Amino acid sequence: YAVNNSFFNFKDKKNPKKKIFLCVAKFQYRKGYDVLLKAINLINSVEHNKSNYEFWLVGDGATKKESIKYAKSHSLNNVKFFPFQNQKQLSVYYKKSDIFILPSRLEPWGLVINEAMVAGNAIICSDVVGASFDLVKTNINGFKFKSENYQDLSKKIIFFIKKKNISKFKNNSYKIISNWSFLEGYIGIKKALNFIKK
Repeated sequence: YAVNNSFFNFKDKKNPKKKIFLCVAKFQYRKGYDVLLKAINLINSVEHNKSNYEFWLVGDGATKKESIKYAKSHSLNNVKFFPFQNQKQLSVYYKKSDIFILPSRLEPWGLVINEAMVAGNAIICSDVVGASFDLVKTNINGFKFKSENYQDLSKKIIFFIKKKNISKFKNNSYKIISNWSFLEGYIGIKKALNFIKK
């Protein structure tokens, strides 16, 4: 449950005028893209200055056409769709984004959370994402929302839209994940084995 932290390290990012919300996942039902799009639709209906924020949805899969159709029919012009990216390409998206969203209905861990945090992103994810219990600290580096509840998700997103400076959240993500790497895993395994030996 760790990634190559040095590969995704972009912690020294500026606080831009336009906030970029990033979601990286396979387009399938369990990933909850439909929940995210409903939340965006609700947000756009109450927020007037849509030029201040944008959503980047990265990935391919069975539900992508349906998601694009929904975005078009609801005039979600601040939603951009991108195809699957390999790790090297994906690092560029992490670098340019500010808040990472994982709206999954089912997610045993979610290594994209690790990657996004190393890159200095605040985090919003559902409360069924495995990584959320160890890595997402409420009001410190992000928030959890109730799975499948797009209204709750929209509230968390609006918090970041309205907050002028989110540097604290982004920096906290980097600090938390800095102590969550292959090295810590190795040390933990050694401690466990030594405990058994005793």
